[in-house]
Amino acid sequence: MKYIFKISLNYLRLSIRKLRVLCKNLGNKSYKTILMSLQLLPKKITVIILTLLKSINLNILKKSEIFILTSFGTKGPILQRIQPRAKGQSYPIQKKFTHLHFILCSISNKKLLSFINFFN
Repeated sequence: MKYIFKISLNYLRLSIRKLRVLCKNLGNKSYKTILMSLQLLPKKITVIILTLLKSINLNILKKSEIFILTSFGTKGPILQRIQPRAKGQSYPIQKKFTHLHFILCSISNKKLLSFINFFN
């Protein structure tokens, strides 16, 4: 039996460019492969993704294997702030937010799981 889930993590205080670099490497891999690859990356977002994936693994049925089909990031809102400068001038500051989305597949069929692991 195969279940498909969509999990999103909204309002991450991170630039979209930094998130998309990481999301390109996360698609079409199994849960264990992604855990191993994320533990080696020295980025701020990897800790957040690791805690998210571990909580997903605890909530899904124990007899099934998690497979990440796709992961992508979308732009969120931008907070506009002002930095005061000399002589009455000011410069704008943009604090950017992003949304992280995962599309997961929970697989309990052994043949389908071995088929997917063949391509990893």
